[in-house]
Amino acid sequence: PWPAARDVGRVEPVPLAGTRALRPVRDVLPRSSVRASRHAPPPPFQKLTDPHGHVITIGTPIAGLDLAPVAAVLAGTIHGPEIATVRVIVVSAARVARECGGDEGVLACYIPDGPRATTGEMVVAHDDPDLRHSAVHEYGHHVDAQYANITPSGGCRRSNDGTRRWFFERERVTRITRRAGCRSGTPYRRLLGEVFAEDYVALNGIVDYVLPIGPPGASVLAALSADLQQPFRGSAQAFTGLVRRRRADTRQFHLDTHAFLSAVVSGSPRADLDLFVFRRGGRRPLAASTSDGSSERVRRLLPPGDYDLAVFAARAGGRYRAALRLR
Repeated sequence: PWPAARDVGRVEPVPLAGTRALRPVRDVLPRSSVRASRHAPPPPFQKLTDPHGHVITIGTPIAGLDLAPVAAVLAGTIHGPEIATVRVIVVSAARVARECGGDEGVLACYIPDGPRATTGEMVVAHDDPDLRHSAVHEYGHHVDAQYANITPSGGCRRSNDGTRRWFFERERVTRITRRAGCRSGTPYRRLLGEVFAEDYVALNGIVDYVLPIGPPGASVLAALSADLQQPFRGSAQAFTGLVRRRRADTRQFHLDTHAFLSAVVSGSPRADLDLFVFRRGGRRPLAASTSDGSSERVRRLLPPGDYDLAVFAARAGGRYRAALRLR
């Protein structure tokens, strides 16, 4: 259950552009709350509202600690309504490992509420000298959790696989799939979720800290910004149609970012249906399924563009059922 919180009023955002990062963020992304596993009660929470009306839920076990400075950092990030779905816990640097797990050098963490959850909890230290950097980095993990990208490919979870346009632009520019990943044993600073969180830090104007994979260029930051403004959500549709012998019936669709396509068709076995995917106006199929019978399936990763899904009747005309999924 979302914690009860006392409304303490409005918080003004801190300008983040030009903030200098002091060092790499030492954080962990545990799969579940260490505190919850100990059945420890949550700290008292407060609600502060940013100038856009978004509520920031923040708490601390430290009596008398002013939480407004941390809330102001979060209010200064590039964010939307998702900021209301993260619980922020502020502790001392000495207590972070107890809240998050990990070694004594850990200074922050983000804990999703579940494998596919878009809600979660972040822990930061009020006495962290790099607090702005750490807080924005952890909030970057929460932003990541809002968007399913390549999960569950390569061992990634929803909160550590980045966003769609960002991922493919990073791949185009830096070949990120060869230099970062999510699998066990991947060096911390080459984890895909850590690269995304630091690119989100850069999008917010924080400077100086660079991952070994290299800084995000303007095109990567533009792709990340586009993801936040117009996120890819995927789609699915089922439809029926009629196709004549030796003719094709086509459905058009458009992609403004990369998407994984899965399409199926079925019909009368005597029709011997085939299934194709073409670029709009193209003659060579990008994907095809032409087995005997009338049950066909195609899968393909497609870049942005306009496409035709074509059902072809090789032997006889008839009705068909089809489904198209983009994810």
